[in-house]
Amino acid sequence: TMELFKSGKVVAAGAQDPESDLLGQYKLAWNILRVQGTPCLVREFHVQNVVGNVKFPFELDVEAFYSDHSSTSIYNPSIFSGVQYHMKHRYPQFKKMVLVLFSSGNMLLSGGRSIQMITDAFNAMKNEIGKYRVNRDTALRLVAQQAVLGKAYNAKQL
Repeated sequence: TMELFKSGKVVAAGAQDPESDLLGQYKLAWNILRVQGTPCLVREFHVQNVVGNVKFPFELDVEAFYSDHSSTSIYNPSIFSGVQYHMKHRYPQFKKMVLVLFSSGNMLLSGGRSIQMITDAFNAMKNEIGKYRVNRDTALRLVAQQAVLGKAYNAKQL
């Protein structure tokens, strides 16, 4: 997806890598030339945001993670089911990165400037996140607590 602004700037989103993003911008410039007859140049190309997605082979206790990191996290399960952890407080080299954890074991890392930065942030946090692994006994206890609160679960979710 690309947005073209009056100033001539283009913002592209959804590319799998910088090369395919740049190729898309060249194609856009060619289409502008073909349709309008206006020559275009692609310059000052740079990556603003890289997003990484991780699926852990276990569920996470996001409430415990939030209680231990409440000063650097945002969590309001009635609005959004993930804990948003701002890495800048503990890791200054990742000052614009945000980690989002879900109880399903999914994790998003956003705000990186490169794939290497996303990888480094993951490596910095993976052991910390592993501490919040939900084992089967804990999962059964959580299901019992949620059942009291009126939330339904099926056996597949365990």
